[in-house]
Amino acid sequence: MLKNLLILGAGIESIEGYLRLKKFRCKTIAVDKDPKAPGLKYADTFIQASIYNYSEILRNLKKRNFRIDGVISFSDVSYVATKLCKYFKIDSIPLKSAKITSDKLLFKKEMKGYFNIPYFKKITNLEQIKNLINKKKKKFIIKPVDNCGARGVIVLDKKTDLNWAYNYCLKYSKKKYLIAEEFINGAQFSTEGIVFNGEYIHLCTFDRNYEMMSKYKPFIIENGGSTPSKAGKKYHNKITQILSKISKKLGLKYATLKGDLVLNKKKIFVIEVATRLSGGW
Repeated sequence: MLKNLLILGAGIESIEGYLRLKKFRCKTIAVDKDPKAPGLKYADTFIQASIYNYSEILRNLKKRNFRIDGVISFSDVSYVATKLCKYFKIDSIPLKSAKITSDKLLFKKEMKGYFNIPYFKKITNLEQIKNLINKKKKKFIIKPVDNCGARGVIVLDKKTDLNWAYNYCLKYSKKKYLIAEEFINGAQFSTEGIVFNGEYIHLCTFDRNYEMMSKYKPFIIENGGSTPSKAGKKYHNKITQILSKISKKLGLKYATLKGDLVLNKKKIFVIEVATRLSGGW
């Protein structure tokens, strides 16, 4: 009997994933809120639901009496994917770890005692941002705790319209609070790795390209990246050690692990990690 693979997301970036899955003998069940999502034509069947809504997905699966043998996500919905795995008794990462890596504030709180983490603060109102900028006199990044792909990410300084920045970022957040973190200058890395049988395996480090930041300020726009990393090559062992330690702190046994790191004065700062692969194909 063919096994059923539930796939969360059918956007344009997911198409390559669907094409690769065609090589395996399984039935693919795609979930997307858009009935015209471009990846759907490569799936065997379709459930119309938001990939962020666990209850809606589960309700639809039960209605159609689908048995699920595996779950894969082509978007930043590790927590939803993990909850579905738990329901269908599929091996997955710890639910707590999925929650931590899906919330930038939770992750920083959990890891701040073990790694170089930039100063950060939970933001629930406009006055907090104003006080932060006036008191610290530094550049800050403000962003949603639960989004990806630079959506709602703004760099703040004395010249920023803070009222606009706060309301703009809040539009991209599903939660009613944001996170502000100190802007760290330096080479920025994006990393990809897997955890197999509890051991972190580093696949690659990308140099992230932000050369157009001044043009698009206050927006943070990454216009590509390259691998192997030039700056990261020297720090390969240190990067691997950091991500290996993070994977163990998260209790990962079989997982993917994406990292965002910054090199400043020979110190590596951890910005965030996610239990998923990077977007952007």
